[in-house]
This record gives sequence, structure tokens and C-alpha cells, in this order.
Amino acid sequence: MNTPLLIRCVAVGDYSKKPKSPNPFMADERIGDAGRASEKNLSKDLGGSLTRGSGSGNEKGDVKVSGFLIEAKSTVNKSMSVKLDWLNKIVNEAIMTDREPGFSIRFTNDRGDVMQNGDWVAVPGEFGRT
Repeated sequence: MNTPLLIRCVAVGDYSKKPKSPNPFMADERIGDAGRASEKNLSKDLGGSLTRGSGSGNEKGDVKVSGFLIEAKSTVNKSMSVKLDWLNKIVNEAIMTDREPGFSIRFTNDRGDVMQNGDWVAVPGEFGRT
């Protein structure tokens, strides 16, 4: 006769603590170590200054250099989507700080080093037009 097999399941982890609620004041996107390193390298490469807190406080943008306010984005992936909200954000912040907007896209390794042909900066199409 077949006897039933008894399996005991054990939950792993500490379920006595409630999970942390997301902070409504933090951006949806978090910058990782490679992103932080990339911003620092961009600031150094352009001879600019890095914004504290990556623009999350009173200072806006990620890098200030020569009359420009630059929003810096990077990825360790082979592709990246650009959101219109990012571009609108840097345009509005540049206007508030009396600077020209710039948008940096960097394709990096996990240390934040730029890959070959992976370093781009964009400005609005009307920049420089009279």
C-alpha cells in the first residue's frame, strides 16, 4: 500500500517586520554605482561641477559647465530609451537657472567607464539658431 508523503514547507526570511513603504518624495529611478561614477567622470571630462544629490535638492541638473545645465543618464546595457519628460525637465531647470540645457547619454561598464563611441551630449534643436 502506498503511504502518503508528508512534505514540510519552511518560509525563509524575517516576516515579523513590515516592508518599507516607498518614499513619495524620492524619484522612481535610483542611480546605481555605475551611474554615480559616470556622472562624476562626465563632470571631470567637461571641466564642470557635479550637483549634490544628483539634482534632487534645491540645485537642479546633474552637471553645470560653461553656461550649461546637463542632465546625465547612463546605462550598462546596449540600448536606452530617452523619455520626453527627462528632456522637458532639464529644459525647465535650465531656464530657472539661466543656463542652456544639455542632455548626456553614456554607455558604460559596471565601473562607470565609457564604452567606445558610447559618450553623447545633446542640446535642443533650436540651440544656436537665430
